[in-house]
Amino acid sequence: MNLIQKIKEAQICLVLLPKSDYNTLALKIVKKLAKENNNFCYITLNKPLKTLLTSLKKNKINTDNFFFIDATGSSKSAKQNFSVPSPSAFAQIGIAFSNALKHHIEQSFFDSASTLLLYGEISSAGRLLHSLINSSRNAGSKMLYFALSEDKDTELLKNIYVFVDEIINYAEDKF
Repeated sequence: MNLIQKIKEAQICLVLLPKSDYNTLALKIVKKLAKENNNFCYITLNKPLKTLLTSLKKNKINTDNFFFIDATGSSKSAKQNFSVPSPSAFAQIGIAFSNALKHHIEQSFFDSASTLLLYGEISSAGRLLHSLINSSRNAGSKMLYFALSEDKDTELLKNIYVFVDEIINYAEDKF
């Protein structure tokens, strides 16, 4: 079974991608999944919304059905966008995600769990990820977490392994 099929079959999925190809592979996964679902939420902790939108459009990914949560602290709130002041504003990320789920989100992307390692305490970051997982499950929505494969042995990722349905390591599961 290939990577995309595994993602489709899991409600909550963690995908480990190598640092060297992280952006390219994450966009490739989003593009494939965007062809099959209607409503998305993209939580970005890595790239400001303007930069992310440019990448998505460059890769011919239609963003009309996307709700964005920009947790980089660099964008103003706009239609289909929730702005959070920084990646360390865990409570605000959770609130923004709960608000996004009210729009019948089918699939969410969290980019990236590895970024949380730079902000706040590991236990607080783990609680945020667990809270988002519970919110997704309760809403019947799918959630895909991206993380660096180099971070697979960190305490944060080890703490959420038990809560996800599928852990996919790109090194082992190709397209």
